Amino acid sequence: MSVLAFAPGEARAEEPYGDSPGDQPYDFSKKFYKKNGIKKKNLVLTIQERGGGVGAVVEDSKPDSSRSKVRIIATNGGYDAGGALLYYPDPPAFLPVEGFRKGKKGKQARAIADEFRAFIFPRADGDPFSPGPPNRRQDNVFDTGLGYLSENPLGLWTIEFVQYTEAALIGGTPAQNALMLTMADRNGLDEDGTPIIRRKHEIFALEEAGLVTLYSRDKETFENGPPWVI
Repeated sequence: MSVLAFAPGEARAEEPYGDSPGDQPYDFSKKFYKKNGIKKKNLVLTIQERGGGVGAVVEDSKPDSSRSKVRIIATNGGYDAGGALLYYPDPPAFLPVEGFRKGKKGKQARAIADEFRAFIFPRADGDPFSPGPPNRRQDNVFDTGLGYLSENPLGLWTIEFVQYTEAALIGGTPAQNALMLTMADRNGLDEDGTPIIRRKHEIFALEEAGLVTLYSRDKETFENGPPWVI
């Protein structure tokens, strides 16, 4: 999934197809997936399967050879690694281990998917491993550092779930409570009434303080669903 679909508040009506993946809200072509180490036929929960015409439409033409005719019309908001607002098309698909091609290209794709993380924030009373929007207490945070724009052409991500600990929810040490108040003052409150997390470094600061725990879907047993998303 290509984040940075367009800059906040920026209209692209006069420029429907840009040069970067984020400028083109179309699914990738089979050829482009193959070039970047992914076997398209093995992708699951595709935008067409999920959307049923709401998330995507099939056009008569495509912008270029790297894209298919499936135009993604559902758009989401989130934060980049530094906390700036971004917008991105709905994920084209989820990626099981069978989606990586054999050989060098597939290994490179797996390394990219493991390196870049999309942080998702399930509700405290919801499924801790569900990325579905109704289950989220706030918008996603994407690790857009590490050379994302040049090194991750497909937008491959490990799904990382961020959950507040008991110390965050019912009260902890004076230092923990002070950090929670600082976060709330800085970022506001989410749908659960807990502080919004906008920046990657905030996630790790809260984890170090024992206020959040990070979970990912098991990459060996693949319990709870595909560990990666495009």
